[in-house]
Parts: sequence; C-alpha cells; structure tokens
Amino acid sequence: MDVVRIGLDHIITFDSEMKVCGSSHSLALARRILESQKPDLVIVDATMEVWAGLDFVKEIRQSAADIKLVVFSRSLDLAAAKRALKCGAVAVLLHDNSRESILEALIGVYSGILYVSPLIRLAEEPPNDQAWYTGESAFAANLSKREMAVFRMIGEGKTMKEMASELNLGVRTVETFKGRLRQKLGVKNTHQVKQLAFMSVIGQKSMFDDERKSGSEGLGG
Repeated sequence: MDVVRIGLDHIITFDSEMKVCGSSHSLALARRILESQKPDLVIVDATMEVWAGLDFVKEIRQSAADIKLVVFSRSLDLAAAKRALKCGAVAVLLHDNSRESILEALIGVYSGILYVSPLIRLAEEPPNDQAWYTGESAFAANLSKREMAVFRMIGEGKTMKEMASELNLGVRTVETFKGRLRQKLGVKNTHQVKQLAFMSVIGQKSMFDDERKSGSEGLGG
C-alpha cells in the first residue's frame, strides 16, 4: 500500500540517521533501484506482487550477501516469519508495529540483532525440523538448567513475575539469572538477550557483531 510505504519512508527519513534512496511497489523498479543505488538495507513487503516478496528477499541475499534485509508486511504468521528468516531476512515487522519498535528493529540489525515482531505469536512448542531448531542446543552446554529455563521463558515472552512463579523463585533471583545470561551469551544488554532467546525458541540463532556500523542508507519496499 502506498500510504504504508510513504509512512515508513517518513519514519526512516525524519526519525533516524538513515536515508531512503528509493521506494517502489513493483519488483522491476525495485531491482533497478538496487542496481543503481546500492543500498545497504532493503525493506521488502512479503505480499508485493502476490506474495513474491519473500522470493525477492532470497534473490537479493543470493546476489548481495552484505545487504541487510527486512520484511515488513501487513500480516504474517510464525511459519511465514520463519520462511522470511530462512530466505535471508534479519528482521520481520508488521504494519501494526509502533514507530518505536520499527526504529528499534532497523537500528538493531546493524548490531547483528535478529528481530521478529512480538505481534507474531510464538508456537507453543519449538519446531521439530532440525534445520531450524538449533538455537537451544547451541547454548545448552554453557548454561545451567535453571539459566536455560529462564532463557527459554524470555523467548516465550513471559514476564518476570510469570517466570518467578513457574520456577518457584523470587523476582530478584530471576533478575540475577538474566544478568548471568547476558554475561554467558556475551551480549551488551537485556534487549539482546530477549532477541536471542526469541530466535532460539523458533529455532534460529542470532549473531552479534559489535564492529558493524550503526546505520546508513535504506530502501523502502
């Protein structure tokens, strides 16, 4: 939708240090903009041209591995979000996301944070597909059972009180475990712990690279 694309362009232009170098509702024009402008971040609507957006994401990833790819769409379920990540996206956003969460995600991808909108409901159980479910096993060796339980509950979106109740612990004790997670996972803050936990629950690890630049040009799709 043009109004959504214009609104997104406005948020990027006036509320961030990024610059919109092109915008298009068609794949043909988007490809021409990519070729001429060489952006380092591309935002693609999954529904463009009858759900061809995710194929476009995969196409870009195969031809330009250094471009940050963000999927921004009006409605996606968990399966579609997983497919977007598998195609090469580093963030999945919905039109209903707030301005703050959109900016948080777009800025975060430059620090290596994988972002999936919390508006997309988590599955009750992790997928059985081993190609996807790699996150928890990758961290299990470094975390205690209690730390792993807290880590997983964070990924499931549970509050501190909910975690404390389920684990029969005090809230302060849960906070202590969260602090240990931050140290053991080697991340800077609890937001990164949350994103890493979220991606682990749906079976995709998040990698962090502190040397990445904090922002540059973007292409609104």
